[in-house]
Amino acid sequence: IESAGLRVRAVVGNPAYRFISDNAQGATRKYGVKSVSILAVKE
Repeated sequence: IESAGLRVRAVVGNPAYRFISDNAQGATRKYGVKSVSILAVKE
């Protein structure tokens, strides 16, 4: 993100989000994948 010229302002987890696909659910269990929202701005 930063190498694209953007500055990260906030990273917020989405704990209520549930992945739909079996592959994504498997990645959540196996690797701890989580959903996040990122706010980035161009400076």
